Amino acid sequence: MSPVIKFGSFKYMKDLYKNGIIYFNPISVFKEYNDTFRGDKNECTIKAVQASKAKIVHEYNDEIFTIDESNGLRNQVIVSSTEMYLNKLLYCLYIIKNIKNDKDKYIDDKVLKFGKVAVYIYDQTEFFNRIVNEVRKQKIPLVGKEIQYTDINDYNGNWSVFKKTKDYEYQNEYRFCIAAKENKPLALRIGSIEDISYLLHSKELNSKIRIN
Repeated sequence: MSPVIKFGSFKYMKDLYKNGIIYFNPISVFKEYNDTFRGDKNECTIKAVQASKAKIVHEYNDEIFTIDESNGLRNQVIVSSTEMYLNKLLYCLYIIKNIKNDKDKYIDDKVLKFGKVAVYIYDQTEFFNRIVNEVRKQKIPLVGKEIQYTDINDYNGNWSVFKKTKDYEYQNEYRFCIAAKENKPLALRIGSIEDISYLLHSKELNSKIRIN
């Protein structure tokens, strides 16, 4: 399986490397990032409906008003709900894939801005197994998937935490989602991962890592 990478500050990456501390965060944290390369305004989206298939019906003073493409509805309707995603916590990783030749960059420069330090996890299978084993011990529901990148301007249907717009395709994200008891950060301890990973500066990644 492909290697995965976690980016962050030295403090948290050392804690991951030495102690296996995994921090899950509420989805709202990712929606509220102020930067343009990581924050995603479409987090908490539950449905995208194109204008040609949308209709808004509103009742006011015993009159019913309908708005659709014929009288003002344009582009699309994005339906969001932070309440539906309460207690859903995320842990996000960069997955190395789609390398065509040795001259390709493994990691986009924008991704390197996620943190000055990285943990390069070369044994993805073992890392994921340790996470799964720990959440099972604590009886926490967990789902893990690669993100599906979609053109939301042409998309019509339900959205999920495992969908993002094509604007973020450079992130090559793998995402774990747990159903927690509270809507606040949660730390899991899976034990040291020094045996399956390297700790290094993010700027060193493209020059040091090799995929056979």
